[in-house]
Amino acid sequence: MPLRIRTAIALSIAALGCGGGGGGVTGPAPIATLSVDLARSSILIGETTTATGTARDASGNVLTGRAMSWSSNNSAVATVSTTGSVTAVSAGTTSITAASEGRTGTAMLTVAVPPVATVTVSLASSTIGAGSTTQATATTKDANGQVLTGRAVSWASDNSSVATVSTAGVVTGVNAGSANITATSEGRSGSAAVTVVSVAVASVTVSVASSTIGVGQTTPATATTKDAGGNVLVGRSVTWSSDNTTNATVSTTGVVTGLATGTANITATSEGQSGFAGITVAPQLGFGSSGEKIRIVDIGSVFTPALSGPSSSTTTFVSRATSVATVDAQGRITGVGEGQVWVAATAPGWVADSVYVIVPRTSTGPVLRSDLTTFNVKAGSTIVINIILDTRSTPIGGAELSVGYTTSPALFTSVTWAATGSPAPVVSNLQGGVLRVSLASGSPLTGELAMLRLDFTIAPSSNASGFLTLTLIDLVSPTGTDLLPVSTSTRIPIIIQ
Repeated sequence: MPLRIRTAIALSIAALGCGGGGGGVTGPAPIATLSVDLARSSILIGETTTATGTARDASGNVLTGRAMSWSSNNSAVATVSTTGSVTAVSAGTTSITAASEGRTGTAMLTVAVPPVATVTVSLASSTIGAGSTTQATATTKDANGQVLTGRAVSWASDNSSVATVSTAGVVTGVNAGSANITATSEGRSGSAAVTVVSVAVASVTVSVASSTIGVGQTTPATATTKDAGGNVLVGRSVTWSSDNTTNATVSTTGVVTGLATGTANITATSEGQSGFAGITVAPQLGFGSSGEKIRIVDIGSVFTPALSGPSSSTTTFVSRATSVATVDAQGRITGVGEGQVWVAATAPGWVADSVYVIVPRTSTGPVLRSDLTTFNVKAGSTIVINIILDTRSTPIGGAELSVGYTTSPALFTSVTWAATGSPAPVVSNLQGGVLRVSLASGSPLTGELAMLRLDFTIAPSSNASGFLTLTLIDLVSPTGTDLLPVSTSTRIPIIIQ
């Protein structure tokens, strides 16, 4: 090769190697900002939307082809896939975030509960008898036909003289005819027709709350009417009768009253069908005399209520709380620990009886009590109760106590009270059914201190019960020493007959 050609090639290679002017190769521009856009920023549960991430350089130029990762800060509200597809899960808000090359962008998403679009009603049975029932069910759906659960539904019948419907959708046939049962939810409604046909009573069964009662005692009887298919029929007229009114009578509402020892059949009749239940009027076992029905028994002391009727050898004695008091086979009751307890006596062929035993915390300290000696009172009667603080030989200088009585149900009406004793305590009505009584004296007080007189009229209802609650809150000696580290309460039963 001629010398001049080789020299020209070498110069050309050298020129390429030196570059010239510093114009070297550069990499892709870094991401400066990353923003996220949602196709829809508010969607309903179950719907989807698309999230799009846009990357830009420092000059605001859009950068394409950059890898991004996606996340939701509350996946219980909405989830997001690796491609930015967002799915609503439950109502609420969440942020959808894209990340790339150390930069992040976020968009807020709101997920709402889909509204009810349609309501359909179905009946377990579209034809029922008068007095029978069937269940109506409402199904709520959204605009896409998806079932919606947990929506509030109200029920109505367009002909309540034919059929009624409860708040739970229970349809009851009343008279022959047809009615539309409608369910409404969020302004949308649906209906189903029910046909009520006349169904005759096929059977009547009678039950009594207690099959054995004493003379003068009562027990309710209940009649259940059914059709030939065994379905319960409600609202049917029932008449009552006793086949032995010498021993027991029954009222038009089914209340049975024992009159003399013996038996009787109590019969209910409806639409020519009858059923009956036997009742036994037994002699009343007596456990505790009229002055022994409520008794204070100290720990370690023994109390033997009078027993009349059967002998102790044929009588079973039971304490309902042996931690408070025990009873032996002869009916001797022994106080064990603080509290109140029923002790019952039962014998075959006799109506059981009970006494109510109150065991104070200590056998020597003061005790708050009433002068009630029996828990049985007549409906409609008026009773007077005196509340007494028995110091039991312990001198006191002051006391604080409360007296409460049952207010629901309203068993005690026309209640009046007055402070008693000398010095007279201060009585205040804290709230319905609770009185506060305060006593203070400049000199020592001992003995049975009358504190409060209560006058009650007993409501004219039967088979009900209530309580008096006596609470000794504070007790001090004449020198101001605390005699009662912990308050004590006693409940005294009142049983209305």
